[in-house]
Order: sequence, then structure tokens, then C-alpha cells
Amino acid sequence: MALAHFMPQTEYIMNKKGNLCLAKENIFKFEKLDEKFNRYITSRGYEAQGLPILNKTNNRPDHRLLFSLPDGSPNEEMISIVVEAYKRDFEKLDYSKTL
Repeated sequence: MALAHFMPQTEYIMNKKGNLCLAKENIFKFEKLDEKFNRYITSRGYEAQGLPILNKTNNRPDHRLLFSLPDGSPNEEMISIVVEAYKRDFEKLDYSKTL
């Protein structure tokens, strides 16, 4: 398996000086991909038709469970490890550091 999956996303969109190579409004987070894509297409004079959903996984567990203790409370140690490993992603891409 390639390790690219574990690379911070900012590695793909920042130059050597640490600056984003494209405008923040042109960075589409997966969580809002359809909404951002439609806005982008419309702003360029095209009709937004939405993105098709292909290969949808059913019954996928909530990813927040991976960062929770058995009693359901947040696993702060695990969260801090991930936040530190992807620190630049959290800072440059405005991701929340909490569940």
C-alpha cells in the first residue's frame, strides 16, 4: 500500500515556501464537495447538476468512533496524535480539532 494516503493534504497544495498554491475558495473539502463544486461551476457560467454518487459504501461506521473511548467520550490522546501529525492541514485548511 502506498504511503501517500497518510501524507498531509497540504503537501499537494503548498509551495516550498509554505504558501497555498491556489485560492482557499478553490479548495474543495470532501465534506462539502457537492456544494462547493456546484458553486464553482455556476460561477463560471455553467449549469450545476451536482456530482453523481458512485460506489457508495453502506453501513460505514461513524469515523468519530475511532477517536472515542469505550464510554463514548473523546479519546484526547488519539485526537492530539492526529492533530499533531496533520498540524499544517488543520491550520491551513481550517479543520476543527475537536469531535
